[in-house]
Amino acid sequence: MNKENTDFKNYFNDTLHQHEFDVGATFTFKDGKRISEHNAKYLLKLFFNELSEVYFGKHRDRNNVHVERVVFMHRKDSDNRKFIHFHIAIKSVGNKDAFKLAVRKVWEQHVYNGQDVHFEKVDTGFGVYGLHEQQNWNNEEFVGTDNKGRQLVKDKDDGNWMHDLQHKDSGTSYYRRQQQGLDKHTNNRLRKLFCTNNKLIEVRKLLLQEQWNILSDVQVNSAIASNIR
Repeated sequence: MNKENTDFKNYFNDTLHQHEFDVGATFTFKDGKRISEHNAKYLLKLFFNELSEVYFGKHRDRNNVHVERVVFMHRKDSDNRKFIHFHIAIKSVGNKDAFKLAVRKVWEQHVYNGQDVHFEKVDTGFGVYGLHEQQNWNNEEFVGTDNKGRQLVKDKDDGNWMHDLQHKDSGTSYYRRQQQGLDKHTNNRLRKLFCTNNKLIEVRKLLLQEQWNILSDVQVNSAIASNIR
């Protein structure tokens, strides 16, 4: 890889970090060798709609507040055989460990052919995904504070960066508030997502009832992340 490409790859990673994308994830399908691109994109959109409903409730539709993400679709596996899957950089909401659990749970519940979610750092790999795009960085709204407007290498496919599936609020106040501490409505939706009646009883055995009611949002979500699998 030449110096210019290396510099751009690093710049792309830095920009993702500037926008606080802190969770990397790979989403696969049981029928990844057969599923059409159209159906894969439809199911991913359905998944993010449901995940946004968990974290933002009525604000999802009323104020267009969605889980922020940058989406790349890959069409082949490491052996160059058809295998449609997604690599996605996501901005977490609330406790990061609980957020990852919620991602897995929503994927499992709402994507009938969903196979696995593998989490990774938002790091070198995403720089490579950005590097292999045909879009000119200058024409993309998602830019960093140190934009050099580098021309990307042309991709042999018809583009992996799914602009129609990404969402970037760039500082929406409600999103910011939820990052700092989830409101009671969101915590209730998370409990319903994670907790069967039996599992909820298990958690409450660990936390006295009066403690449960006075815990901060961060403490509640940490308890969920630690004790609900």
